[in-house]
Amino acid sequence: MSWPESPKYPNLSPEARQVLNHLQAPEWYRFQDERPEWVKPLSGMMSNRDIRRCIEEGFIKIDPEPADLEVTLTKNTCKTDFHLGTKVKRIKRSHVSEITLGQKLPEDYFEDIEIDEEGMLIRQGDHVVATTAEKLTLTDFIVARMEGKSSVARSGLMVEQAAVFDAGWDGYPVVELTSLTAISVRIKPGVPICAFTYYFLTTPAMSPYDGQYQHQDGPRYFAAPDRLDEPI
Repeated sequence: MSWPESPKYPNLSPEARQVLNHLQAPEWYRFQDERPEWVKPLSGMMSNRDIRRCIEEGFIKIDPEPADLEVTLTKNTCKTDFHLGTKVKRIKRSHVSEITLGQKLPEDYFEDIEIDEEGMLIRQGDHVVATTAEKLTLTDFIVARMEGKSSVARSGLMVEQAAVFDAGWDGYPVVELTSLTAISVRIKPGVPICAFTYYFLTTPAMSPYDGQYQHQDGPRYFAAPDRLDEPI
């Protein structure tokens, strides 16, 4: 007997019956069969135990592997730290007084900076786009979520990010840094700058991520897509 016909579900709405029928469709089980045996019963946020195993089996790749990875996994129940890289784009303090979202930026809007061991100062009002030192690669049934670190925020440095990294993502994540204090903040390569949590999808994605930020190896900027169906 199927779920929708079961006496356990006598008052299901048409929408709920449609969902349950979908969950029993052959495609659902075929997708489930494509996942490793130990993953099949799992969905939702990963624990540190699951993260470690996914790294060991290559479903999550962090390259280079941070020296403090094991310490991070031991101290935290569900996340890994990523560290500041050396490639940065900073908005110039220039004659440009305004921009329009969705339109091409002026050629001199950003300046490219390579941060050395001395670091660089972020002044009040500065906006910096920086890559992490680590490259992240995800399989087609895992997504990741980036969060700023509270230790960074408490220094007056706001960390913004593209929150969700789709299944199939491959590239260097980017963070946006803005100083909210009257005191300049010096950033140096290698400092923990953000943290990732990871999630199992209930089935592998129909197609891995293939947007314009796929395989990025440094900060990029794109104007808004002209079409709503254009991947970002």
